[in-house]
Amino acid sequence: MHNGSVFIAKIKFKRDNSPNIKPRQFIVVSSDNGYLYFLETESVINKVKFNVSNIKHSRLKYHILTSEESWKCGFKVKTAVNCYELFYCEYFSEILSLKHRDLPIDILKDIQEKVRLVKEAELIIEDCKISKHELIRFNPKLRKKTDILTIVV
Repeated sequence: MHNGSVFIAKIKFKRDNSPNIKPRQFIVVSSDNGYLYFLETESVINKVKFNVSNIKHSRLKYHILTSEESWKCGFKVKTAVNCYELFYCEYFSEILSLKHRDLPIDILKDIQEKVRLVKEAELIIEDCKISKHELIRFNPKLRKKTDILTIVV
């Protein structure tokens, strides 16, 4: 997986109120020293934080794609990228099975620039590490056949 890769994974966040673990879409914004750094995407449709009265505040922390950019990136709805909450995990080869597609380089650069601006403005919260174990636990695609046999026994 490389910069601009879009992947879908089930991850349980501390902020989640529901016991259900839902699939989320992420964009890899950098990779170095054996780690992948990625951001969560979300639909802007019917969300209070993206309505007319709140959009100015949301633009400080989110890179909001236009409808055209969203479509160009393969998103089915108008999408925003959460640039103040950076996630990272140790790279392991099985994670490639979660890759869905790649972003156009120009849009990736815009997102990376937004992350830089959010960091400079000190709006970013502490980076959140996602463990390899957690990814494997919630995403069956990541399990090797031998791991599945071990779990069944």
